[in-house]
Amino acid sequence: MTWRSLLPAVAALAALSLPAAARAEPNVAIDNILMSKRNGITTVQIWPGCRMRYVDHLPVDAGLEVRVRVTLAPECDALLGEVFTERYSPSSLHLGNVEEIEFQRFSPRDTFVLLRFKTPQRFDVRQH
Repeated sequence: MTWRSLLPAVAALAALSLPAAARAEPNVAIDNILMSKRNGITTVQIWPGCRMRYVDHLPVDAGLEVRVRVTLAPECDALLGEVFTERYSPSSLHLGNVEEIEFQRFSPRDTFVLLRFKTPQRFDVRQH
């Protein structure tokens, strides 16, 4: 999914995808987070540790956070075991005015990836 965030002169994009060669590791919800900035657009790529599918996100296009709902494949739910919350604060978060990224799992169909911002942002979310 791609998430687009626009602060007056800053835009950000996020992706939640699984590389073809990725292997799930037990107890790791998010395998990698990469952020880059080009022409005022920040791209956030989030690779889950196992297969997840984008469902929807709220709010639709702006706010202090974006809550991306995903569903877990059965093998992903099993691999995560007792992992219900993980917080990530990579050093590159400042590129997109991102304060924190958090994984929250309440059930296989009630799972979220949250991106919290330091100031309100505009965004667009889609799966790649």
